[in-house]
Amino acid sequence: MTAKSVRVWSYADGGRTWKAAAVKHSGSTWQAAVHNPASGAVALRSEVTDAAGDCSVETVYRAYAVG
Repeated sequence: MTAKSVRVWSYADGGRTWKAAAVKHSGSTWQAAVHNPASGAVALRSEVTDAAGDCSVETVYRAYAVG
């Protein structure tokens, strides 16, 4: 699947508030900038859509820890 759009969210408050991340696209590379908390675990969710409209959503709880 070649991605047509990518959206990313994160949370660091136990799931109360998902925050959209800034996503940049350059060539075949996509990058998301996530704001890290002072400490704690961060969860990530991505939604990737291709030109045909097919979509994949992935969520990684406790993707990484800060502090």
